Order: sequence, then C-alpha cells, then structure tokens
Amino acid sequence: MSLVASVIAGLSVLVLVAVLRRAERARRAERRARQIPHVADHLADAMGAGLSLPAALLSASEVTPEPMATELKATMTEISVGRRVEGALEDLQARVGDPALDVVVSAIAIQRISGGDLSKALRDLSLRLSERERLAREVLGATAQARMTGSLVASLPLVVGVALEVARPGLVVGLLGGPALALAAVSLALQGVGILLIRRIARVAV
Repeated sequence: MSLVASVIAGLSVLVLVAVLRRAERARRAERRARQIPHVADHLADAMGAGLSLPAALLSASEVTPEPMATELKATMTEISVGRRVEGALEDLQARVGDPALDVVVSAIAIQRISGGDLSKALRDLSLRLSERERLAREVLGATAQARMTGSLVASLPLVVGVALEVARPGLVVGLLGGPALALAAVSLALQGVGILLIRRIARVAV
C-alpha cells in the first residue's frame, strides 16, 4: 500500500472514531431525553404521596436508570452539602442541556413561587412530554432514509479514494497534481455543504 493510501486510510480511521464518539454522545443524550417524562411523572407521584421536593428528587435518583440517574444523584449531592434546590436544578439543566428538562425545572420554579399544585403540574407536563417524545420517534423514523443518504454521501469519497489507491498505487497522487487539487478542494467543500443541507432538511422540530 502506498503512502497516500496509508494517509487516506489513517484519516478514514480518525473520521470513523470521531463519528462513533459523536454517535455515542447522541445516543446518551437521546436516552436521557426519553427518561425525562418518567422523571417528571415519578416526582409528581412522590409529591402527591406527601414527599417534599428534595425527598422526591432523592426517590427519583434511586429508581431512574442510567444515564439520568447519574445526573439526579449529582443534584442530590449538591443539595446534601447545602446547595439550594433551585440552584441544584439549574446546575442539572446546564449539565443535561435538554429542552424538556428546561420545561420541567421552569415549572418547578414557577410553582414553588406561586404556591400552586406542583404534583398536578408535573403530571400534566409528563403527559405532554411523553406525547412529544412519541412524535419525535415517529419523525426520526420518517427521516431515516435522508440521514442514511447523507452518511453514505459523506463516506463515498474516502472509500473510493482508498480503493483506487490500493488498485493502482500513485493514482490518487497523480489526480491531485496541478489544477486537479483545486477542483478536489472545491468538490469537497460543495460536498460538505450538501451534507449539511441534507441533515438540515431531515431535521424536523417537534
């Protein structure tokens, strides 16, 4: 295998590792998002049974699976060392960064100030968040083909480049000589724009 093929293969591995890491972060964030309606529902049940908000949060941290359990336990640790509940929940918002959790924390803050029925508010909110999550899964399935197309388009140049260089060592170097290098750069830039457009079209807000 020539030097150019080795470089292309190495870059392909680096890109693959970056993509896998990004996919793992996205899967973790997606799992957290799916758990938020259940956390809100558990808080509503616990507070409806007479528990205080800190006690309800502790109960939720004990029964909620990962990865949300880690975030709730970190929140309880802050509260146990003297952090105000509102401040600990704001830190939870900052760590998780999910719009659904922002709504839950805002509802808690408003109800604690206004003195309303927090248990009922959280239960109603849990139902709405569950419906939103269901719609999000349907949208994800409907846009799967567009997202797959974007991934295939992104991987084709690397795959073809490695295959050509393996078949005929030095071919890629020859193609990248002179004006062809500028054309390749423009082509890659246009391809990047196309991938971004495909992903944007496939992204539907719910």
